[in-house]
Amino acid sequence: MIEDRVAYLEELKQLAINGFEKYRPAFVKLNSAYLLFLEEMQLQSLKDRNKSRNFIPKLNSKAKRIYDGLTETYFNNDKFAKLEPYINSTNDVIDKWQEAIDHYTTFVNLYKVFAPIFLKASFSPTCIVKVYWSGERVAIDEVAIDEIFFDPMAKNIDNINYIVHKIYLTKEDIKRYAKAKIFKIEADERFYEAKEYERFELYEIYEKTSGKWYVSTLFESSLLRDKVELKDGQPFVFGYMLPQVKAMDEDDYVCAYGEPALASMMPLQDEINVTRNSIIDVIREQTARKLIVPKSMQVSRVDLERVGAPIYADEPSRIVPLPTGDISGAMASLQVIENEMSEVSGVSPQQNGATTVRKETATMASIMANEGSVRLQGYIRTFNETFFEPIFERLAFLVWKYGDPIFFAGFNRGEVPSFRVNLNTGIGALNKEVQKKSLMDVGGLINAQFGMCLQIGDQEGAIMMKEASKKLLLELLPLYGIKNASEYIGETNKLEQKLLCV
Repeated sequence: MIEDRVAYLEELKQLAINGFEKYRPAFVKLNSAYLLFLEEMQLQSLKDRNKSRNFIPKLNSKAKRIYDGLTETYFNNDKFAKLEPYINSTNDVIDKWQEAIDHYTTFVNLYKVFAPIFLKASFSPTCIVKVYWSGERVAIDEVAIDEIFFDPMAKNIDNINYIVHKIYLTKEDIKRYAKAKIFKIEADERFYEAKEYERFELYEIYEKTSGKWYVSTLFESSLLRDKVELKDGQPFVFGYMLPQVKAMDEDDYVCAYGEPALASMMPLQDEINVTRNSIIDVIREQTARKLIVPKSMQVSRVDLERVGAPIYADEPSRIVPLPTGDISGAMASLQVIENEMSEVSGVSPQQNGATTVRKETATMASIMANEGSVRLQGYIRTFNETFFEPIFERLAFLVWKYGDPIFFAGFNRGEVPSFRVNLNTGIGALNKEVQKKSLMDVGGLINAQFGMCLQIGDQEGAIMMKEASKKLLLELLPLYGIKNASEYIGETNKLEQKLLCV
């Protein structure tokens, strides 16, 4: 029976790995493009011909611009995410819940966790984290794309019935799990004779059966644990910036992968590298012209290459310079490629702080930047729905279930209340200026209403407008880079939490 179970798990593992292997070459190519890797054969060929071999990092620079937009979006505010009441929940329980979440996320260091993910999100098919409760705290760990493999037969993300996770443990880790009766190693000598820091490759197979998730652990052909029920469900959250489009006749499609936002740039990046290096070669030829010299003249190559030195020849008229290329056509092609890159990536040169070849008015530059911001907003909206909202939904669930009772005094935690996750989604300088203007306009209306209330003696209305003004300031001041807005308006931290959660 155990042999049959091992064979079944091995089959699941291999099917999931095969699904990943279909996509691996594309993933590797995108990763290499970001890391500025040229193919070794191509590099050697250019070197042998004394050709320019610079790598123009367009994908790299646009990925960093998207990274800047993401970090500014999520970390330029006091709160990463806020809970809001929904259906069977009220403000009082949501306020308590928010306080608990804020407390536990301070131990996670969200910036440290998400900054590497933000950098890779635009050229990675899927971003993956493991969210679980560890001891007395919540934990969020990034999972590498080549260490987790998904059910290749699933039709959509909700339909995924098994996940394979490759992990590495030292012998001490394995022995500790065995002592805690998590693993059964049956005195396996391999774990006792290993070197101190040697790591073993294990596979955890998560299976969904009758709506519940179970985990089994394989080491080679040994089953260390079998079908242990997970009380909190499977711990992985994965999402993307763009959904993947399935081909009509594609049978080995893996639904867990999205389309990397910058994938369509790859052919253009190859083209721009060829064009830019060709321009450099032409310029080099113009500054160091090639000459046709008869062999009988015995002119030294050193004399030809030495700048300012005379060349002695019996028949100077027989020394003929080769014509050089014209770069004007290449420059025009370069502009076309730049425009196409902006179109497919949604990041214009203006957003990267770069000038364009053609002359543009301030209005045109503003329009280009605005259009790019719209595309980035689309990326972020999908990223929120597929990645961040599920993360904070699971995080909220874990905090509600395992958080310190002191946060939920007076509330019965038998049933999890419904809620909505509200994420900050504004991006870029342009969006911030729009938000500032909108809030300032609203502030003008509140001030006018406040003045009218004072004139007619409506004290209750004036107090309401005063409170509305405080809430407005809590939203406005962070846009000017002031994070501790509550201190500027004399509010306590408790009131600040209450206002921000409303």
